[in-house]
Amino acid sequence: MKRLFVLSLLALSVWVYAAAKSSPFEGTLVSATCYMSDHSATGNDMFGTKECGSGCLQQGKPGGLLTRDSQFYMLDAPSLRLAPYVGQQIRITGEELSKDILSVKTVAVKHGDGWESIDIRYHPQK
Repeated sequence: MKRLFVLSLLALSVWVYAAAKSSPFEGTLVSATCYMSDHSATGNDMFGTKECGSGCLQQGKPGGLLTRDSQFYMLDAPSLRLAPYVGQQIRITGEELSKDILSVKTVAVKHGDGWESIDIRYHPQK
């Protein structure tokens, strides 16, 4: 009986851990490069340059998510697809690979009271 209880507790712990690691993450989309060099760089216009953050992502540099509680995550997602949304509020579903990296499955950007999905799938140019 004790063994069954321990196995049940272990299974529940694994399920809770997995659920917590794949829950939605919300915050501001930032240029990881800009943010890592200056933690106040959370908008799109930075360092005296308009659309600096979007420019970094258009060059293929990684995006980042800065949550409301100031947790920073590097995003494993196509930067070119995210570039137009730097400085905006986003919601990500995916998996937390480590304490500071998210493997992104879906992204939505906040519009008014709702969320609009962003297509982050790779589309090869023809």
